[in-house]
Amino acid sequence: MQLSYYLFESSVKSFKDVWQNNDPQKAPKDFKPVKLKKSFAEFTEAYLQKNNTSVPQWVEFVRPCCAAGALDGIRNTTNSFVILLKAQKRIFAVCFGYGYTAIDQELIEPDFGLWVAANSIASNKVVAVQARNVDPITVSKHFVVNRDSEMFIFDIDFMLNVLTSLDGRPEDSKFGTRVRGRDACYLTAKVDVGKLKSECSKLLKAYGVTRKDDAFQMLRDVRYVKQKALQQKLNQKLSDALRAGEDTALGLVLPDIGEYEQITKYVFGTHAKAIEMEELAIEKVLQWIEAHRATSGSVLSLKFEALNDDGAVLRKFTLKQAVVFQAQQDGDTFVHTLGRWYRVAADFVQRVNDQLASGLIKTITKRNWLPDIHEVGQNAEGRYNERASNKTTRALLDKDNVHIPGESQIEVADLFSKDKEFIHVKRHTRSATLSHLFAQGTVSGRLFREYEAFRKKLRTKLPTKLKSLIDPKSASVSGYTVVYAISAPAHYTLPDDLPFFSKVNLLQHSRELDRMGYGVKLYHIRETEVE
Repeated sequence: MQLSYYLFESSVKSFKDVWQNNDPQKAPKDFKPVKLKKSFAEFTEAYLQKNNTSVPQWVEFVRPCCAAGALDGIRNTTNSFVILLKAQKRIFAVCFGYGYTAIDQELIEPDFGLWVAANSIASNKVVAVQARNVDPITVSKHFVVNRDSEMFIFDIDFMLNVLTSLDGRPEDSKFGTRVRGRDACYLTAKVDVGKLKSECSKLLKAYGVTRKDDAFQMLRDVRYVKQKALQQKLNQKLSDALRAGEDTALGLVLPDIGEYEQITKYVFGTHAKAIEMEELAIEKVLQWIEAHRATSGSVLSLKFEALNDDGAVLRKFTLKQAVVFQAQQDGDTFVHTLGRWYRVAADFVQRVNDQLASGLIKTITKRNWLPDIHEVGQNAEGRYNERASNKTTRALLDKDNVHIPGESQIEVADLFSKDKEFIHVKRHTRSATLSHLFAQGTVSGRLFREYEAFRKKLRTKLPTKLKSLIDPKSASVSGYTVVYAISAPAHYTLPDDLPFFSKVNLLQHSRELDRMGYGVKLYHIRETEVE
C-alpha cells in the first residue's frame, strides 16, 4: 500500500500546532477527532472528515436542458483522514484523501521526501522525476520512463533546473517497493497501522544519511537554507520587492503540479477582497498588493486557493510558497522557489563564471557598435530597433515573423547585419525578459539551419544589398553569428552583472548555438537619458 508521510519541522512540538486554519491550535471544524485504542493513544491522534459534500459545477451548466427536479440532490462526497504520531521526538502526519489540506504546509520539513528518495533509490532504478527552472518564467517538467533507468536517461540540464521530485525503486527491497518524494514522502511497502511509528523512524533515518555515490549530486549544488535569521533577511528582501511592484524580477508558479490538470481557477487575497484568475499572474497579485496596502509582515502570508470545475478547493498555498525570486546577501547567491530559499553552492557559481570567461561567448567592446538606447514608453524597443537599422548594413526584422509548417511562428531576429549577424535585442537585465531573448536566439538559429523554407522566407525580407548573404540551398551556418544585445545602465558590466540564473541560461543557449556551428557574441547597449 502507498502511504503519504509528512514530517513537521523540529520546532513543532505538539499535535495541536500542525493545523492550517485561523485557530492554529484546533483542527479544522470539519475534521473530528477519532477515539483510538489504548495501544495507539500514547503517541498518536487521528482525525476524520466524513461525508464532505459539494454540488458539482457541471450541474448548473446542464440544468437548463433537464426537467425540473431531475438534478436535485446530486452531490460529490469525499472522506479524509489524518493520523498524527511521534517518532524519535519528531511529529509526522500520515494523510488519506484530502487530509493534507488540513495541515499547515509551511510547517512541513522542506525536501523531506526528496532526500528520502534520493538516499534510498537505486541509481539505476529511477522511474520518474520532476524539475523546474529557477526563473520568473518558470517551466515545470515531469518525466516518466517505462522501465527502471539512470538519471542521464531523462536528459535534464541540472545547471538550469532544480530537481523537485524523485520517484523510483529502493536499493533495499526491505525498505519498500517504490518511493517518491518532494516535501511529502510516498512509500509503497507492506506495513500495518500498528507499525507506522517504526515506519516513520525508518524514513527519518533515510532522510539523514549520505549516499556513498554521486548519483544525485545535483541536489547539492542548490541547497535549502535552514538558518532562521538568514531566512528572515531574505524574506524581507522578497517582501520589499513585492511591495515595490518589481514584476520583472518576480514570478509565480504552482507549488505542486500534481493536480494541475484539474485546476480551473485560482482565488487570491483576503476573503472579502479576493480576486479570481485563470492562471497564476504576478501582475494581478502586485496590483492587489498595491491597492490594499499589504504590509511587509503580511504580504508573504497572503493566500491562494486552487479550485476545480466543481468549485472544490484542491490546494491552499501562500504567496510565499508560489513566488520565484533571486537575491544577493553577504556575497552569496540565493534563489527563492518552491516556497523556500536555496543557497547556490559557491563552486557552482565559480564553474558558471569560469565557463562564461572561457571564450565561448565573445564580448563586443567597440563603443557605439549599436547606438545607446534612450527610448521609453510604449513600443520603446521597437522604436529603438528601427533607429538602429538601415537598408545597407543592418536590416530591420523586428516583429517580421517567419512561419514554418509544424513549427511555431518565430521572429528571426531584431536585426540582421552585413557581417551575417543575427542580432537579438532586449531591454533591461531581468531574468524574465532575458529567458525569452536567449531562447529566441536558439530557436531561430535551429530553424535557419534545418529548414530551406525558413532561409527562403528570411531572404525575401532582406533589402537587396543583404540578400546575397543568405543561400537558401545551404544548411551551413559557418560564418554566421548570434548576437545578444542587452540594454543596461552604463555602469553595468556584462555578463558579470546579469542575474545568476540568467548567466546559466546564457551559457547553456550559447553552448547549443556553438554545437550548431554559430558564433556567439554579447553586446551591452548603454541606457542613457530618456527622450
